Amino acid sequence: MDDYSNFVFYGSWKTLLDGFAKEQAKEILWQIVNYGVGNSFDTDDKMIVAIVQGAIAPTINAAHDRYLQSVINGKKGGRPKKEIDMKEVNEMLNKGISKKSIAATFNISTDTLDRRLKEMEQNSFAEEIPQNRTAKTANAQNPYKDIDIDKDIDIDNDTCDLARFARNERKGNEKKLHGMDIAEIARELGF
Repeated sequence: MDDYSNFVFYGSWKTLLDGFAKEQAKEILWQIVNYGVGNSFDTDDKMIVAIVQGAIAPTINAAHDRYLQSVINGKKGGRPKKEIDMKEVNEMLNKGISKKSIAATFNISTDTLDRRLKEMEQNSFAEEIPQNRTAKTANAQNPYKDIDIDKDIDIDNDTCDLARFARNERKGNEKKLHGMDIAEIARELGF
């Protein structure tokens, strides 16, 4: 158990410890911890070693074996995911079939269906972003940042208003405009 530094303490072990005097229970508990994280004892008391080896060590060893098997299999543990044909799910959704009916068809909960749809959405979004772009550059850019509203150019008033607002926002006026209603913002921007 060299690399295994965790173990679960079961309530039944507390019941076992309740039958001993407080000092002796503390010593047994300490030996349980030593065995759980390092498979060793630091006592010469044969009764304590026998209690830990007979009543507690089998449970710790079984949990450790399950952990090692999971590591070998490349899993974190837990129940395996159910296989769901997401193409079929999308087709059913497009036909207007409810999520509850789809979940029942695949024998899963609606929460599981929602998680899978969310995972699929995240995966498809990740595929759309080029791999050499960072998250910062992948964000939407301000389409009005290069418009110079001081020049006489032929653009509609809405575009000019948005460009002016974007320019003012870049200049730090967002603090000044924060908390104002639309009429106050319009006055502040000179409309």
